[in-house]
Amino acid sequence: MGGEYSACIAPSYFVTASVPILQSYQFVSIFNQMHYVCGAGMQIYLDNEDCMSTTWGGETGDLLNACRYSFEQKSDKLPDNACFLANTFTSCFEQQFQQGCGLDARDTQFWGCEYARVEVFTRFPQCEVSCVLPYAGGIIG
Repeated sequence: MGGEYSACIAPSYFVTASVPILQSYQFVSIFNQMHYVCGAGMQIYLDNEDCMSTTWGGETGDLLNACRYSFEQKSDKLPDNACFLANTFTSCFEQQFQQGCGLDARDTQFWGCEYARVEVFTRFPQCEVSCVLPYAGGIIG
C-alpha cells in the first residue's frame, strides 16, 4: 500500500464512501488497537495470556463491551465531554483487567488502559489521557 496506507486507514476515507462518522471511527479505532495488540502490547498479552483471554470472555467481556459502547455513544452525542468520558472508559478497561488478572498483574492493567486509550486517541487526539503502571512500591533513582 505504500504511501496510500495512511489515507486508506483514516476515518475521512470511509466518510467519503458514505460510511457514517461514528462507524468510520469505530473501524479505524479497532484497526489502531490491533496495531497495539500486535506491536507494543504483544509481550504483555503473551506473558498473561490465560487471564487476559478469560477477561475478554464471559461477564468481564460483557462489561468491557458495555464500557466501549457507553464511551462511543456518549462521546458521539456529547463530544465536548469526550475527555472526561475517556477517563471513565480507560479506567473501566484497567479495572476489568485488574479483576480478571489480579492486583499483582499490573502490566495487564496498563494493557487494558492503553487498549482503550488507543480508541480515544483515534477520534479525540486532544484528550490528554495517559496510562501508567500503578505504583509498584519503592523509588527508582
